[in-house]
Amino acid sequence: MQLYPSRTSGLPCVGDLAWGTHLCFVYPFGHPSHLMYVQSYFQAGLDAHQYSIWVRPNAVHGWWDPADRSSTLGSTTPGRVRRRLVEIVPHSQWYLDNGLPSSEKAVDSLVNALDSALTFGYSGLRVATDLTWVDEASWNGYLQCERAITERASDYRVLFLCLFPHTQSIQHRIRDIVTCHSFVLRMHDGGHECAQNKNV
Repeated sequence: MQLYPSRTSGLPCVGDLAWGTHLCFVYPFGHPSHLMYVQSYFQAGLDAHQYSIWVRPNAVHGWWDPADRSSTLGSTTPGRVRRRLVEIVPHSQWYLDNGLPSSEKAVDSLVNALDSALTFGYSGLRVATDLTWVDEASWNGYLQCERAITERASDYRVLFLCLFPHTQSIQHRIRDIVTCHSFVLRMHDGGHECAQNKNV
């Protein structure tokens, strides 16, 4: 059940999203422009006083300023200005338990981050996660994480964006990706396609 009003996504052809939306952006592997969409997504959240987290593979914990395209990912910044920054969290800290994807760990990470954000006076939580770490061995565990996040996020002040590079090796996985997300945004033929999954 949706409890909260819509929020600006910052993403092309998506528009406003209801709190609790779990969406996926599928982009061509190696295409640099996906970073522009990440910047726009996070900037919209910061403008709305939402706490923002970017979960990245093999990252060092730190902070990033999406308004400054010259800023370095993971650079540390004094706490007094962190309200306008995105927190960088390693994917192992967010998803993994004993080196394996854990749906319980993923949900706990989400709920704990939201609780902390609301405690410090933020209006909600905005997350993006870079899924380049997902391979065949971790695929089923990853899907369990995504389904659990979709189920739990629907009742919270959360927007959750998954960034997935489209390669030939995951072509047969597109259907799995769609079924786990309420929205799917794809770069296609120089433009964008946005589809809503009404079954989620």
